[in-house]
Amino acid sequence: MSGDNNACFYSLQWVYGSTGCHSSVSIRGISFFFVAGSEERSDTCPFRYFIWIYWINFFAWILRGLAVNEFDSGKYDDEAETSGGLTEGELILTRFGFTINDDPFSREWVWWGLLFAVGCTSISLFVSTFFLDRIRFATGASLVTDKGSDEIEDLGREEVYIPFKRAKLTFRDVHYTVTASTSEEKLELLKGVDGVVEAGLMTALMGSSGAGKTTLMDVLAMRKSSGEISGDIRVNGHSQEKLSFRRMMGYVEQFDTQTPQLTIRETVSFSAKLRLEEKVAAVVPDSMEQFVEQTLHTLELTNIQDLQVGSDETGGLSFEQRKRLSIAIELVANPSILFLDEPTSGLVSKTSKVVPRLCCASRL
Repeated sequence: MSGDNNACFYSLQWVYGSTGCHSSVSIRGISFFFVAGSEERSDTCPFRYFIWIYWINFFAWILRGLAVNEFDSGKYDDEAETSGGLTEGELILTRFGFTINDDPFSREWVWWGLLFAVGCTSISLFVSTFFLDRIRFATGASLVTDKGSDEIEDLGREEVYIPFKRAKLTFRDVHYTVTASTSEEKLELLKGVDGVVEAGLMTALMGSSGAGKTTLMDVLAMRKSSGEISGDIRVNGHSQEKLSFRRMMGYVEQFDTQTPQLTIRETVSFSAKLRLEEKVAAVVPDSMEQFVEQTLHTLELTNIQDLQVGSDETGGLSFEQRKRLSIAIELVANPSILFLDEPTSGLVSKTSKVVPRLCCASRL
């Protein structure tokens, strides 16, 4: 019974778009049912013109089914005294108002109650699924736009190319040591790691969970603010310099956070305007706008570009869409080196193919 109630109430949440609103409507609905149905008994309904609510009252059907199932189960088949031929079970049902046309409900009403409960649950689940698929919490806008499906056609214009400096990253004998949080013991997380990241090629770090893949990327991207780092890290043969390296690289975190009030296009455009070098001759307002469109198109975000990012509390983009947005934000900055922490986690198989294809094509 509680599961059916939850289905009904959550269907209201998807329609109204907020937990507080659906709770308020649900409480008023329950109160209305109890007053109009007079606690699931038709014989004591104070307003007879509200009797129809008794017959659509979910609680009335459940209570009626439970009562009939108990008192018409054969345990109370003895004839009651001064009952006019009624059994004890029928007499109890009559006295408590479980009657129709002055006769107690029969056994078949148990099955009618079960059928009504299944029907209400099915309808509630259908309504929830429908509005979850079609309605967004933040704006109430449909997830289906008039810009077509995920298979976006070609833009129809010549692609814009913004030049960037190719970068080769090499590292030798990299060590990373931290102090344990519970003691003064030194923990060496990276032990003499060597490697080469060639310009224009995608390099994958593979290993089991906890092997130190993210730690190594954070060290190479100069994102670690604690611990001791040693080793030789070079970019195009020159020692890694913090300020210049951060301007030339992008980093996509595994779980990123964006401004919920902005749309997808606004978020990507803001990143482009903030991070693209205006000194480059190819960076002008028109080319920047076209570059943003190319990035959205490649990551299949064009058809939802006008939707707000939203948040977990108010609703919004799915995890898979947020992941693609995070990649677009860094890619539109035109970095020489792009770090991606588990870029395909949470993506469907169709979209997962886009990420390596995009990264390879964009960095050549």
